[in-house]
Amino acid sequence: MSELRLWQQWVIEEVAKNIKIREDEENQSLSDYDLNKLSQIKIKLPKKSGHTFLTAYLSTIYDCVIIHRDVEHWEEIAAYRKGILEKIDTPTPKCTIISVYELFYATHFATLVQKPLNLLSTTETLKKRIVGQRAVIVDMASSIPQLAEDFVLSVATGPLIFLD
Repeated sequence: MSELRLWQQWVIEEVAKNIKIREDEENQSLSDYDLNKLSQIKIKLPKKSGHTFLTAYLSTIYDCVIIHRDVEHWEEIAAYRKGILEKIDTPTPKCTIISVYELFYATHFATLVQKPLNLLSTTETLKKRIVGQRAVIVDMASSIPQLAEDFVLSVATGPLIFLD
């Protein structure tokens, strides 16, 4: 962890604590939304602070979902991830990617047709990709609409990390 900045090390420690909180029997009675809302990790720092690198780094530790802004953004994350994985000799965690546009389309479509999010195949497909992952990382979190953020808060079963 020596290549990580102090704030990045802190986030990794908080994710580990968050996982323990989720596994605690006391918290099993909370809904996913309430647990996620109470335990989400939100970081807002200036550009070039290392958000994208941390996203890639976390994806080499945990099975996760990465919510990214666009293809260029994903390519940057993937390049960091590849560089990190070349340096370590451990099994590669599963990494699922979802674009902000997929989330926006699915959640916005639900409001247009005036149906609950859980009744649409588009949101059900996204839910299946998110549920069960050890972490959900949203890089460039300011690009995610509130309705989409609420959807993620309601379905995630692992720590939520919003980096901006």
